[in-house]
Amino acid sequence: MVIATLPDRDWYHYELGSLFTDVLSLCWRHLRGDVEKDADLREAFLSILAVLCARQIPEALHLRARVAEVLDIR
Repeated sequence: MVIATLPDRDWYHYELGSLFTDVLSLCWRHLRGDVEKDADLREAFLSILAVLCARQIPEALHLRARVAEVLDIR
């Protein structure tokens, strides 16, 4: 997955953690049903969210808690 290979300096310089988390939050808000039903979309969504959570992005950790209430993730 390309997102996991981005250099640390880009994450910091371009605030990619917040940017990617905002996109995932919008996706969850507007396409939640699709994320729940479509296995490929859900896998991509959760993979990106996992990368963000591994980087300890606060907003991503909060989003993971919200998503975990609906999807079976840990």
